[in-house]
Amino acid sequence: MAVSDISNWILGNRAGWDRVKLKHIFQVQNGSTPRSGEDSYWDGDIVWITPSDLGSLTSMTFYDSARKLTDEGFANSGTAMAPTGSIAVSTRAPIGHVAIGGIEFCTNQGCRSMVPLHYDDSKFFYYHLVAAKPLLQGLGRGSTFVELSSSNGICV
Repeated sequence: MAVSDISNWILGNRAGWDRVKLKHIFQVQNGSTPRSGEDSYWDGDIVWITPSDLGSLTSMTFYDSARKLTDEGFANSGTAMAPTGSIAVSTRAPIGHVAIGGIEFCTNQGCRSMVPLHYDDSKFFYYHLVAAKPLLQGLGRGSTFVELSSSNGICV
């Protein structure tokens, strides 16, 4: 099935539904990784989500991560804190893992945090993004890492 066919099936204009860009319903935040060799940046209390963390989940909500940042690591990483209820989406290696943060969290560069702007039902968008996984994967571009970039103008 072509990406455009998947898009029409998943994201097609449902009767009475408006198609809007993600940036109009979420603040999309990039992730980052602090220097791995700096011990003072690691083994703290800040949940730091990676595509691997998202891929290993068996539920829609996460409360922990395999690695955690210290306050110093967070301050020196360029990542942003996402509030509880925000959605984490892997945008490379692989594209399309999705989960809701049951705790404040930040991400590495393989994920984006989607912070709700005008709503309080993350589950609706979680299920929507899970259903859109084939479309998201089809939109990935790149030679070294296939990545979903914000320039794709994805609508929901």
